Amino acid sequence: MRIGRHTYYIDSLAGNDTRSGRSPAEAWRSLARAARVRLHGDDRLLLRRGSSWQTELDLASSGTASRAVVVGSYGDGAPPLIHGGATCVRITGSFVRLTGIAVRECRWAGVSLVGSFVRVDHVRVRGAAAGIEVTPGSRRDEILHNELIDNNRMAVLTRSPRDDDSGAFGILLRGKGTLVAYNRIEGSDAFSYDYGRDGSAVEVYGGRDNTIVRNVAVDDHAFTELGNPQSAGNTYAYNLFVSKAAGATFLVTRGARDSFGPVRGTRVYNTTAVLTGKDSKGVVCYDGCGPGILRLRNDVVVVTAGDALEADAPFDEAHDVFSGGIAGVQVGPGSVVAEPRFRSPRNGNFRLLPSSPAIERGVPLGFLRDLVGTRVPLDTAPDAGCFEYRRAR
Repeated sequence: MRIGRHTYYIDSLAGNDTRSGRSPAEAWRSLARAARVRLHGDDRLLLRRGSSWQTELDLASSGTASRAVVVGSYGDGAPPLIHGGATCVRITGSFVRLTGIAVRECRWAGVSLVGSFVRVDHVRVRGAAAGIEVTPGSRRDEILHNELIDNNRMAVLTRSPRDDDSGAFGILLRGKGTLVAYNRIEGSDAFSYDYGRDGSAVEVYGGRDNTIVRNVAVDDHAFTELGNPQSAGNTYAYNLFVSKAAGATFLVTRGARDSFGPVRGTRVYNTTAVLTGKDSKGVVCYDGCGPGILRLRNDVVVVTAGDALEADAPFDEAHDVFSGGIAGVQVGPGSVVAEPRFRSPRNGNFRLLPSSPAIERGVPLGFLRDLVGTRVPLDTAPDAGCFEYRRAR
């Protein structure tokens, strides 16, 4: 097997598909030509900055566990742009890294991961139905440091039948063992005939054993919704969700009585959720909620015009701070209903004041750093929410 250390260049402005593709001066022009080359571990496929392709990139090549195939950029200017396809970038190979490109206005997915052990980082996706999709069968992918903005296209939008609209996903998880970290996900919110509005920063539909940690989501219709009985064992930690969208929710999950359930083993730790739109809700667990469905620890959930917690049966909840209504259950051990006392929420500062009831309310969960890298805990016990309180020096 050839060990690759070859670099191929693509330039939509000055390239030519009859050339070798082996230097910037010999760059190819089209993504179709680039897709025909068989890449190996350590090979690179580089797209010229400032270039644009209204088409799709299908990448079937695979690297190895120690030598990934890299798709990235070269030159100066704006990130290379792929736009206007159904699925703009589709990676069917494994051990691939996609980095430093932009993707826009894709009818379904901006980036679709079919292979396994794929890393997507520093990619900007806008205007898709699903910004980044992890398909069933894909496993152990990493989605890191990306910007997923206004992915507010609906994939299914029908007056009839009811309860089938879907889309406006920042990230859609249908595979296993994906790490989703350090992303900014904004504006996943679209009209729906069935639900009025729909969309989520991170949608889990059949995804298992995924870890969603240290992400910032802003003005999405939901931070996360989980459905499909195949979904199980997903963990969320140290995320920040802030939304002024009307009817927004922080988390929606369900039990066995729902047609899209049960979704078992969801764990939500040290997340700060602040929802200020009318008719919003924080944590929603229905149609058979219980300890095997949902576990909450060390969270801060604020809803200014609705319920911060709504469940149809007790579940595994403790050491949280809720501000807003409580419906269907009582808060658990170590939890409190109180204002969290953020430093300056109107200015987007959700760190804790010295008087916050979230300080030292948490329990150890094995995490060593908060959303911004502060050591956890700084004092005796972890704080609730995504920011560990730092005393003034």
